[in-house]
Amino acid sequence: MKESEKFEIGGEYNYSIENISSNILENKNSLFEYIGINESNTILFNACSSAIKYLIENIIPTTINRILLPSYLCSCITEVIEACNIEFEFYRVNQSLELDIYDLGNKLKGSGDCIFFINYFGFSQPQYIIEYLNKIKETNLLIEDCTHSIFNKDACSRYIGHYQVASLRKWTGIPDGGILIDKNNDLSRYKLNKGYDEFFVSRFIGHLMKDKYLKGGQIDKNIFLSLFNNAEEAYDNEMNIFKISNISYKLLNSINYKKLMSKRNQNYKFLVENLNEIEYIEVIFKDIKEYTCPIGLPVIVKNINRDKFRKYLSYNGVYCPIHWIPDSYTNTNFEDTSILSKKILTIPCDQRYSEIDMKYIIKTIKEYY
Repeated sequence: MKESEKFEIGGEYNYSIENISSNILENKNSLFEYIGINESNTILFNACSSAIKYLIENIIPTTINRILLPSYLCSCITEVIEACNIEFEFYRVNQSLELDIYDLGNKLKGSGDCIFFINYFGFSQPQYIIEYLNKIKETNLLIEDCTHSIFNKDACSRYIGHYQVASLRKWTGIPDGGILIDKNNDLSRYKLNKGYDEFFVSRFIGHLMKDKYLKGGQIDKNIFLSLFNNAEEAYDNEMNIFKISNISYKLLNSINYKKLMSKRNQNYKFLVENLNEIEYIEVIFKDIKEYTCPIGLPVIVKNINRDKFRKYLSYNGVYCPIHWIPDSYTNTNFEDTSILSKKILTIPCDQRYSEIDMKYIIKTIKEYY
C-alpha cells in the first residue's frame, strides 16, 4: 500500500472509472451461469424491495391474503409488505437463527397464507426445518429471501421456495440491483421501466469518490459517506420499481463468482479458526460448507458492550455492520429478536481482503480486552 493510500476493512465498496470501463467491455454473462438459472427465469430490479413489491402486486395468486414473516429480519422488508396493503404476521426465529416451525405451524391458517423466510448469512436451516418447509410448500406459497445465499455454489439447486428474492448490491458494490427468481416459470413476459432515482445516483457517485479517497486523493470522507446515507434514505422512502441499470447489469455479468466465493469462504474459515479462543466472541455458524459463500462472519459479542466494541473496531479501520436493528414491534414482542439484535455483529470477510487483512482483524479484536 502506498503511503498516501487510506486503509479500511468493510464499509461500502469503491469503483474507479477505469474499473467500470474495463468490466463493461468484458461483459461475459457470468451471473446466470454461476447461479445456475436461465435469465428468462429471472427479473432484475433496481432493488430487492422492488422485487418483493412487484412479486406481491403482480405475480403471486390473488388467493394469497396474508404473509407470515420471520421475527428476525431487516425492517425494510416489513415496510415493503406494509406498502403492499397485505395482512402480515410474524413467527419466531430463535437466537441460533433457526425458524421456530412450531410457532409457524400454530400461526398458519390455511392455503391463503404465504411464508416468507430467510437464508441467514448464507447458511441453510437444519434438515428438519427444510423437511417441514418442503411439506407445507404443497399447500402454501413460499418466498425465499436468498440475499445472503445467492452466490453459494449451485445455489439454485438447493432453493426450496416457489420464488426467490435477493439484493445483489450487497456483494460487489454495484450502484443498484435486486433479483426475482422463479425456477419453474418463464418471467420474460414481465416488462419493467428503466429509470435512475436518487438511490442509484448517490451510490454511484459515492463509489467513485470513495475510490479516489482510498487511493490518496484529496476527498472529504464525510461527503461520500453522506451520499451513501442519502442513498439509503431514498431507498427507504421511495419505493420506485425500476429495471436494473445497464451499468449494474454489465458489472454483474463481468464478475468471477468462483473467485468471489472462494475468497469469502477462505477468509471466513481463517477468522473462525482464530477467533474461537476469544471469550467475548461467539461465532454463530462455526461449520462452513465448501459451497457456502458467506455475506460476512456473524458473531455474538458477549459480556462486553457491543456498541462500544463496534466503535473501537471502526476507530481502528474495521467497519462491522449490524444485521439487523429490529423495528419496535418485533423488538418488543419477540425476546429472541431483542436479545440477538443487541449482541450480533458481522465481521467483514469479503473478496476485497487477503489473509493479511484477516490477521489484522483478529489482532485488533484481541487487543480490545
